[in-house]
Amino acid sequence: MQAKVAILARVRKATGGYEFITMDEKKGRFIPVEGAISYLIRYTPASTNGAKMRRKVVPAGRNFPEVLARYTHIERDQSLIRNGMEPEPNAELPKKTGPLTIDEAVSQYLEHINERVTAWRAGAKKGDALSPNSISTYTRSVKDLQTYCREVGVVYMPTTDETGKQEADEINQKMLVNYKWHLYKNLARRKGQQSETIATRFRNISIFLGFHKIQMVQNRNFRDGRGLLMPNEMPRAARPGRNGAPEVIIYSDEQLEALFFVADRETATYRNNLWTGPKRSGHNEQDFLQFLLKLGIRASQATHAEWSDIDWNNSAFEVKDSQDKLEKYDWRPKDHERRVLPIEEKLLARLKARKFRQETQARDEDRNAPSLIFPNSNGDVDLMPVARIHKLMDKTRKAGFPWPADSPDPDHTFRKNYATGLHRNGYDIKSIQHLLGHSDMETTMGYIAGNPTAAASAVSKAFGSYGD
Repeated sequence: MQAKVAILARVRKATGGYEFITMDEKKGRFIPVEGAISYLIRYTPASTNGAKMRRKVVPAGRNFPEVLARYTHIERDQSLIRNGMEPEPNAELPKKTGPLTIDEAVSQYLEHINERVTAWRAGAKKGDALSPNSISTYTRSVKDLQTYCREVGVVYMPTTDETGKQEADEINQKMLVNYKWHLYKNLARRKGQQSETIATRFRNISIFLGFHKIQMVQNRNFRDGRGLLMPNEMPRAARPGRNGAPEVIIYSDEQLEALFFVADRETATYRNNLWTGPKRSGHNEQDFLQFLLKLGIRASQATHAEWSDIDWNNSAFEVKDSQDKLEKYDWRPKDHERRVLPIEEKLLARLKARKFRQETQARDEDRNAPSLIFPNSNGDVDLMPVARIHKLMDKTRKAGFPWPADSPDPDHTFRKNYATGLHRNGYDIKSIQHLLGHSDMETTMGYIAGNPTAAASAVSKAFGSYGD
């Protein structure tokens, strides 16, 4: 009788040294061994002539899903040999009828993500499509979860989303809660936004589970017993003005003036031929900063902005979903948005001067002027605009100006300065929502900072006449 193929778990003993534990199977799946460091596969090679074969034990590594795959290969090959057939080294394994492994689930999900990117390039609308710029946030969330599951011995996707009905080796309530605290402990704080980052990751994990028909969180209204987590177990992003969450942070007037001063100094260095970095057409760092601040657009929209997007007669800049830009740059505005933004008078003059410099430089170098407003040194799209701003911030700090080392992300903070500036000067929130390209008012409210100075003045006017 042929010996069964078995998986051995290598475990450290409390008294020192190691021991090997044969993993048991239950309902077609292996029961995890707590504290397993690595795995081996034990089997007796099959014989077709009845010869006695020596038992073999081969290392199988630390990654249990890969161990399972190797186990299945060995088991299949031994079965073929016993039946007088030659094993096929490159043959595809038969589809498993058991539970879906996390590795298989992640692979299927990432394939789905790539299909959505293909749909985006074909012009599909939000819901069916996904911008290439969004791939990293989805893939990072599921791959980090996949890595954590390997570390704690969780191998399978849940076979049901009934609350509390998951096995120990499936993604389950206890594992997800532990993963949440693992992230709080180990995920680097991103300029005060750690809770928001973790909440985003869990939302992405919820989408991943939903793709596989698993509900991650119980519905607050229905309470139908479906969902791996209770609503209060999901991490929450820090919302401005709620439950003591931090207020919206914007750059102060002093910080912006210091940043613009350093940007002008960089420009002067360039024009005096002292610049050692890459040469940029029409180089002027403050042009880019003012473009972000005074139009309230994202950095990626600014780097893909073309001169043809400007309506010079009406002092307006149009954000639009263009097939031409998709073909040239493989880029589209977020959510395929389309809106017209007014250009402030001084910014318009700056842009006219910039266009003149670019055309003059191109004529002197006997080449075509760039169609992009802010091209890189090769005339292509600048893929590192935020990194450029961070370098300016570092130089501002080193120059002795009050610029904190943990200053917030510039891409969104310039937009928050834009929204706050419009609001403080009497512009209505509904119109600000349109200019920012937000789909709901609540998101726009999260971009408007409070005004303590104005509040003190308002309190004085409202209640100054009362009392002594």
